[in-house]
Amino acid sequence: MKTRIISATVGLVLLAAAFLVYGTVFFTIIVDIISLIAVFELLKSTGIWKHKVLSLISLIYAAYIPFICYSEAQNFFLPITFLFVVALFITFLIKHKEVKFSDISGSFFFALLYPFSFACLNLIGSASPNFSVFYLLLAFAAAWISDTGAYFTGLAIGKHKLCPEISPKKTIEGAVGGLVSAIISYLLIAAIFSAIYPDIKVNYIILIIIAPIASILGMIGDLSASVIKREYGIKDYGNIMPGHGGVMDRFDSILFVLPLIYFIITLAPIIKI
Repeated sequence: MKTRIISATVGLVLLAAAFLVYGTVFFTIIVDIISLIAVFELLKSTGIWKHKVLSLISLIYAAYIPFICYSEAQNFFLPITFLFVVALFITFLIKHKEVKFSDISGSFFFALLYPFSFACLNLIGSASPNFSVFYLLLAFAAAWISDTGAYFTGLAIGKHKLCPEISPKKTIEGAVGGLVSAIISYLLIAAIFSAIYPDIKVNYIILIIIAPIASILGMIGDLSASVIKREYGIKDYGNIMPGHGGVMDRFDSILFVLPLIYFIITLAPIIKI
């Protein structure tokens, strides 16, 4: 427990330091490094890493994705993705005796989805530069505060298992506690921003609708990472954070939440001036 607390504290300090350069190319580089570590952990955990050419192609593509927050890079998204797919299948054709189609599909999935999710940290800032902090707090609250609420609720009153074969400790009561924690945290964040910026208008209807959805997506991200670990018989994705595992172990619950918050900004903003 002591190791986990120390690691978590150091991690939070580093995260806060990273956000000091938010909106700059330096922050994008940090996001890129985190994305590459996550993709590496996934490739290694699933055994794809033994195919070095396939892994190298995937990492090169993954390194490009966080930069789509810049319009210059966005213009090349489709052609670069097309070339990536072609490169994967050329590798498959050349090394078909060693490489399986599951390796190809896994490489594509890992290299695209996870870096794109992390790239949403910057895309949120681009979509709502004035209130990016508000939306980022919503994303992290849905993932981490909801998870904390689920943990303590499950610890206190949890009796009915949610999905025992994937995550034995998670309970239905804990999941409900996570949903409630997400709603409360969203309302508190909105109240604080309304007090700081009295001229803004918060759409509380959208906020209350989004809170449980975001919380559920956080659970799906967590469980998705867990089911991959169970399928490949591993405990943690890495050991970069003692007591917590790897990047994937710490950020799995936010993978689907960040894109949701980004899409909400573009489709139905919660805050308006």
